Amino acid sequence: MNNQFDYTPQNDQQPPIDFGMTPPQQPTGHAKGYAIASLVLGIAAVVFTCCCFCLYYIAIVLSIISIVMAFLAKRDNGGKMPGKATAGLILAIIGIILFICWIAFEAVLSSGVMDEALDEFFYEMTGMTMEEYLAYIESSEGYLYE
Repeated sequence: MNNQFDYTPQNDQQPPIDFGMTPPQQPTGHAKGYAIASLVLGIAAVVFTCCCFCLYYIAIVLSIISIVMAFLAKRDNGGKMPGKATAGLILAIIGIILFICWIAFEAVLSSGVMDEALDEFFYEMTGMTMEEYLAYIESSEGYLYE
């Protein structure tokens, strides 16, 4: 090409300048499936722990599986954890913490500490133990609204 500046265009293009505005790479293949499974299991773990009092033992199993799925998603995504897997991991950890709190609460209830505290509270308020107070309420002279 013969032009005034003797410039010949080249075919290699320089990549556009990235100012940090490019969205992160989306996970593909197995990583995407693992991330979604981790998120769903994390949500289920929190729901089972909070709402289903008879099924909260299932929540610990779901939490552990959710954590495993999150790390599988990280492995298959080149060492970067996808956002859904991160959310699933956080929810699974919350599910485990809630499970531990629930077990501790059950241990306190079954130890009799709560009964002693309630008896002391009722005795200070009414001069009767909790059982005496409940018997008084159930008796005919104990009803306030007849």
